[in-house]
Amino acid sequence: MITKQLRTRAALTSLARRLTAASGLAGFTVQQLCDEVGISRRTFFNYFPSKESAVLGIENGLDEVLLDRFVVARRAAPGERRDLADDLIDLAIGHFAAMSPSASDIDDLVTALQREPKLITTMIQSGRAEQQRFVDLVVANDSSQDHVSAEVALVLFEALVRVSIDSYLRQADVPIPFAGSAPDPLRESLRAEGRVPIPFAGSAPDPLRESLRAEGRVPIPFAGSAPDLLRESLRAEGRVPIPFADILRHRVDLARGLFTPAPTPVPPITQEPTE
Repeated sequence: MITKQLRTRAALTSLARRLTAASGLAGFTVQQLCDEVGISRRTFFNYFPSKESAVLGIENGLDEVLLDRFVVARRAAPGERRDLADDLIDLAIGHFAAMSPSASDIDDLVTALQREPKLITTMIQSGRAEQQRFVDLVVANDSSQDHVSAEVALVLFEALVRVSIDSYLRQADVPIPFAGSAPDPLRESLRAEGRVPIPFAGSAPDPLRESLRAEGRVPIPFAGSAPDLLRESLRAEGRVPIPFADILRHRVDLARGLFTPAPTPVPPITQEPTE
C-alpha cells in the first residue's frame, strides 16, 4: 500500500528537482514547494531538513511502513526466511511504486546536479550514511548476515535497482523479445504468478477486463507511471511497457546466475503484444 507520506515525499522531490534544474537552489523557497504540494512549512521539515535534501530525495531514507515489513520478513525462522534478495526486491518495488519516477524526473535530477555541483557531495555523503544504516538494520534482524556480507549484498542490489529503473524508464532500448517468442509454459507460469503484463489490459471490453481483474491479472503494475510518450510509442508497436517489478526480478535472477551457475539459463522477461 502506498501511503500518503510516500506520495507527499515523492511530490516534494519531483518538484524540487524540476525547480532546481530550471533556476538553481536559489531560484525558489521552501514555502513555494509547500504551497505547490499543498502542505505546511512545518510538515515539509518532517520529510526533509533542507531544499538540498528534497532535491536528492534520500535524506530521510525509506518509508517506515516498508521497513517494518522488511524487518518482519528478516526475523522469520531460518527455515521460513526467504533469500535476502527476495525481501530486498519487495522493498524496492514498494519504494518505486510510491516514488513513481519518470524519465523527466531523472533528467531533472541530472540537470540539477550539473547546475548545483555541491549537491553531488551531499548525495554521496547521504547515500553512504543511509547505506550504513540499512546494513546495520539487516545485521540486527538477520542472524545469517554479518556486516561484510550485508554490505556486499546491498551494494550489488543497489546497482541492480539502478539498472532496472533505467531500463524501465527507457524501454525503447531494452533488448527483450516479444511475448510471442517466449516458451508457452514459462509465459503461462509467470502469468499465473501475476508477473507479466496481460495483453490488451487497457483496451479490453469492460466485462472481460473486470473478469481478468477478478483473477488478479490486471491492471498492469506500474504501467501508469511510465512516461506518456514512451508508453504510446510502445503501444503503437504492439507492445506495452514491462512493469518495473518484472525487470528488477529478471535482473536479480541474472545476477544470481553470474555468481552461482544455474542448472538452466535464466529466460528473458517478455513484452506482451496488445490486441
